[in-house]
Amino acid sequence: MTWPEGGDWVAETLGERGLTVTGWKVLAGGKEAIVRKVSSRAADGRHVHHALKSFRRERRFNSASSVQAEFDALVAFAGRLERRGTDVVCPAPVALAPDRFSYLMGYVPGEQLDDHLLVTRGDAADGAALAARIVDGLAHFYGAVGACYADFQPCNVRVTASGICLLDPLIGNPGFLPPRASLRWWPSSADAGFWVQSVAAMALKQCVQRPRLAAARITFTRRLVRRAGETFAPSDIEAFLAEVRQAAEFHFRRFLCQQGPRWLLHDSVGRRLAKQVLTNPALK
Repeated sequence: MTWPEGGDWVAETLGERGLTVTGWKVLAGGKEAIVRKVSSRAADGRHVHHALKSFRRERRFNSASSVQAEFDALVAFAGRLERRGTDVVCPAPVALAPDRFSYLMGYVPGEQLDDHLLVTRGDAADGAALAARIVDGLAHFYGAVGACYADFQPCNVRVTASGICLLDPLIGNPGFLPPRASLRWWPSSADAGFWVQSVAAMALKQCVQRPRLAAARITFTRRLVRRAGETFAPSDIEAFLAEVRQAAEFHFRRFLCQQGPRWLLHDSVGRRLAKQVLTNPALK
């Protein structure tokens, strides 16, 4: 078996739990980190799976302290969800690497939110229930950690047999989020703004490659932001939605600065779409 960097401490950690590592598989690889699925076998023959998130050392904002902060947030989040008995889950934290540049967590089976939206075809009842669960998960995260979820976007939501799983909280880059002082309903409006921007900015490409998914994402985002407003700002939902747009605009500017001229068309279409989503989010 070919062991990735950090494989020895993972095998040792799982070995202390009576597990023998049998395989590795890359699940996702981004600019900041790579996530691998670790398969193991228990003494009784059961197959057990974990996920190993390893951060790229060359990235400017990755550090031992930022990885420690993310792991600690996951510990607090998982603890709160377990105590509350909700149908929202997150990966169970297992261990932080000795060098604090990776951590091991439980693997949560399920389907990606995008796949689920394609199957349900915008079903109103399913969409409303799913939006409520996701917003409930955000509320629990805020209660446990007291900070923005930060990387709050469709690819970090998994639909499970019993509810939903939220993945990958926090971002080490302090410039990733709009200033706290500028937002009345921080952190919820900041997180909702990033979700809206991520959906709207990708809609142009998806309308060509996967038009059904683009439509499903937009419909669901309307439900999600409305539910967020009802939960976090029930006395002034319209003002909350305006602030979400403000946060989305922050992210459009940041992405345009990073991507340059090649992002201009996505930026222009995305901004108009984000405005439409947030001025007509009344789906039930």
